Amino acid sequence: MKKLQLSTEKKYTILFIFLEVLLILYIMISTAFVDSGYRERIRPFSSEWTLDDGRIWKIDDVLPHQYGGQVTMRKKLPENLSDDDCLCFETRNASIKIWVDDREVYTFEPKENLTGHGYGDAFHMIGLRKWDAGKTVRIRSQGMNNLLGGRISGVCLAPAQDYIYMNITKRALPALLSLLIVFLGVVMLIIHFMIPDKENMPFSILSLGLVALLAGFWLLVDTNIMQLLSGRLYLWRSLNRTVILLAAFPCVSFFNSITKLRRPVYLHIAFWYSLLAFCLMVGLRFFAGIDMARSFSVAITAVILGVIVLMTVILIDNYLYCRTNAIPIGFRSFYFGMIVFFACALLDVLLYLSRRFQLNMGDSYGVFSRIGLAFFATLSLVQFLSWWAGSRAEIGRDRFINRALQYAVSTGDSGGSEGGVDSMLQFMGKELQARRVCIFEEQGNGRFHGTYEWHEEGLPPSGVDLIYMPYEGYVQELYKAYVADGNRLIVRDPEKYRSSQPGLYNLLKNNHVDNAVAGPLESNGKMIGFLAILDVPAQNLNETSEIVSMLSYFLTQLIVQREEQKRLHLYSFRDSFSGALNRRAFKEFIDIHLDQSAAFGYLVCRIDDVGNNDVVAGRDTVDLIAQRLVRCMNDVFGNERVYRLTSTDFAAFGFETEESFFTGDVDRVKRLAADQGLHVSVGAVYCAYGTMGMERVMRRAGDMLKDARDK
Repeated sequence: MKKLQLSTEKKYTILFIFLEVLLILYIMISTAFVDSGYRERIRPFSSEWTLDDGRIWKIDDVLPHQYGGQVTMRKKLPENLSDDDCLCFETRNASIKIWVDDREVYTFEPKENLTGHGYGDAFHMIGLRKWDAGKTVRIRSQGMNNLLGGRISGVCLAPAQDYIYMNITKRALPALLSLLIVFLGVVMLIIHFMIPDKENMPFSILSLGLVALLAGFWLLVDTNIMQLLSGRLYLWRSLNRTVILLAAFPCVSFFNSITKLRRPVYLHIAFWYSLLAFCLMVGLRFFAGIDMARSFSVAITAVILGVIVLMTVILIDNYLYCRTNAIPIGFRSFYFGMIVFFACALLDVLLYLSRRFQLNMGDSYGVFSRIGLAFFATLSLVQFLSWWAGSRAEIGRDRFINRALQYAVSTGDSGGSEGGVDSMLQFMGKELQARRVCIFEEQGNGRFHGTYEWHEEGLPPSGVDLIYMPYEGYVQELYKAYVADGNRLIVRDPEKYRSSQPGLYNLLKNNHVDNAVAGPLESNGKMIGFLAILDVPAQNLNETSEIVSMLSYFLTQLIVQREEQKRLHLYSFRDSFSGALNRRAFKEFIDIHLDQSAAFGYLVCRIDDVGNNDVVAGRDTVDLIAQRLVRCMNDVFGNERVYRLTSTDFAAFGFETEESFFTGDVDRVKRLAADQGLHVSVGAVYCAYGTMGMERVMRRAGDMLKDARDK
């Protein structure tokens, strides 16, 4: 039933996702999201601009510094203008004025701000009217503060919303990648604050989250989409030139956290280095009057080089430490991720330089760097979530094991190790939602016998105590499969064993077992048994296997302790010389195990004068005589009903249903003793209806023993 519910849940989930995707695709297709008609409304207007000297240029190629820092260009507007059309373009480090014929229609004078005297990019959309058709538009561009600026690019005639849409579409991929990096950073920060035990984290998810957040936000601002949408020119310029410098410290902090050393000194260096670079750039701006157009490239290059040098030092220091102490370096995936990122960044740099040197290899606009950073952030997040899931599972397993041990100890007191094993199997079966839990033990003859079983309430016992499995060709093959699969054995489908292990297959199928998890019980390098958990939920098989691996040791110890208790019981309740049970065992049997209300016979036997007994010369000791007498009594009453009370007195119980049978047993003991050349006296009492007091029976038998000896 569980499998059917799980399958139904999956089917509905897949169907729901499919319908959601169809709905989203329909909305996208039926709206302007994939509208390409805007391209027809955008008319390029960059070519054939006339300068004051009469030369005609493409406006994108005109540099004001070549004309003394200021240049004026003019061009006639087309005849087919509409009221929605705008003169749209982008400028860099420029102050501009625009006239239509002799009418001034637009002025842009950048204000002094944090980034400098007008430094930065700006988008312009100047509204036109139908009556402007055929008129001459004149643009005067001036570079700010004698910079190599004032460039105008991408001039076109288009409705403002279409121009915005075009620029967003052109920057969509870099923007989406930047948003992805920001999202990953936010997720990492949330995870950091969700985790209570931050001391045991494999690396600083907080630092990595800050790096991803700051770098992703900076890359998003660098696309100019935020400026285009909000119109907040100076806000985004300032953020573009300051945010990235703040990422240096968390970057080094993260890199330091993935090492084995985690030296605090590197954090101090990174913090003050990052702060110094930021203060230096801002100081040059306000105290030296140097625009960030000049200082930013120097500052960011210095910071990046400094971070790379510091990370290299950390890497070498950690490598030497790990090599000296024979510690694995670990986190190779992070190094792989960083290699991918640096390779992508290098590709962007090469494409940028090719454009600068007019090699016409294109410009990725930082797409590859964004892909590399997104890959690295995603890889790191996956690594952390993998650790987190493993840590949660490990904590859960530890709690499970602690509870299992507590349960076994608390409920196993009365039953000793036997009760502890039964209690642990019961706890495991219920908590793991298994149908059966079994233990098979090696019998010393190359066969494994079922000794313990717990089964789900309502299920009949499987008769595991009747199952004997040979080691050769059966358990041995299971153990090989266990070792080959990384010290675990999970039978997910018994059908796979139909041909390879028909015995196991028949055993599982005959007991209607759908899956199983097994693990050996080993003591001193020897396999003394194995634990099997049958029919657990399929999604819990791996977790159950981990628990079996960890609990097998404790179960082994309980079984070893059980055997030790048996040996101690043997030593404590048996006479070491004769092999009979001792007086302590005699008292326990009378007080606890003897049913005094039922019929039984009691025999007491005393060795007469040792010197008169016909024994082997040189070995005429009481213990040797006692051994012979005990063998005689054991042959009649069994090993567990004969007791040595003193050095010469022995007792035995018989549970015959009639007195004549008991009398025959007594006579047989006398005859066997005589055959061994032993001189003994015997007193025997048969209680046909039980007794009200064992003391009276013992006195009566003692009196009869005395009478027999006197004769």
